[in-house]
Amino acid sequence: MRRVIVVAALGGALAVPPAVAAATDDGRPTAPVTLSASPQRLDIVAGLPCLPAPKITLGMANTISEPSFGDAMLTAQAPLALSRGMFSSYLPVGRTVTAPLTVRAPHGTTPGEYTVSLTSGRSELTVPVHVSAPPPQQPGDNLLRGAQANGTSTYVTSSTEFNPCGGTDGDRRWTQATGWQSAGSGQFPVYYTVTLPEPETMNRIDLYTSNSTAAKPQTHGVRDYDVQVLTAGGEWQTVAQVRGNIVVKSTSSFPAVRTTGVRIAVLASNNADYARIAEVEAYLD
Repeated sequence: MRRVIVVAALGGALAVPPAVAAATDDGRPTAPVTLSASPQRLDIVAGLPCLPAPKITLGMANTISEPSFGDAMLTAQAPLALSRGMFSSYLPVGRTVTAPLTVRAPHGTTPGEYTVSLTSGRSELTVPVHVSAPPPQQPGDNLLRGAQANGTSTYVTSSTEFNPCGGTDGDRRWTQATGWQSAGSGQFPVYYTVTLPEPETMNRIDLYTSNSTAAKPQTHGVRDYDVQVLTAGGEWQTVAQVRGNIVVKSTSSFPAVRTTGVRIAVLASNNADYARIAEVEAYLD
């Protein structure tokens, strides 16, 4: 079996000619592969790490009569961040193997044109990435939408994988892809923290808990919790408390505060197992 070193561009479909294919460690020439990637150009917004990001689909297809392997290195122009640094795969005969790539621009990235490159040996191809500034907040906007979120723990198994970003992704549905669930049954308190890149003034927090047929709020939802904000001195201050909640949406109002962090301290759920948050939203009324 041969190991193929390949290079792909993040755009359209690309065929790598045999003339530019690298050699294996023992000096044998590698086989050419056909590579594809879609889309050809990426547009992303800076500073919203928990909004669903458009993905690039990379593809490698083996064009020889025996199985092989393929590797390509991925790099991004600073300060862009990639979800992977390599695309490496076994390549069966007659099949295209695909892999997703997510590109993000951290807060403070200057709007403009950037590049992402894939390289193999002396070969290099690039794809343009356009970075836009986040839209300015408008009256009535959710101040936490897309902000970085983290949990004390997150429920992950071989078949189920929640993500803290599910609670600030702008989607109030309760699903594995759009919500957050803690790990460790019966382990309370647990903390769900949202970090803002710049201070925001707020006086209301809305929390949406589990709301599916299998996880109704009155049986599986968050029951008791405290709403906390980060003070200028770096301490967490409780501004509201909720006890005995059995509904999907619970609202907490408090005197306006200016903060860079919101924390939900979950003290209990209605079935005493996990903390389940579909969305946390902050507003200034």
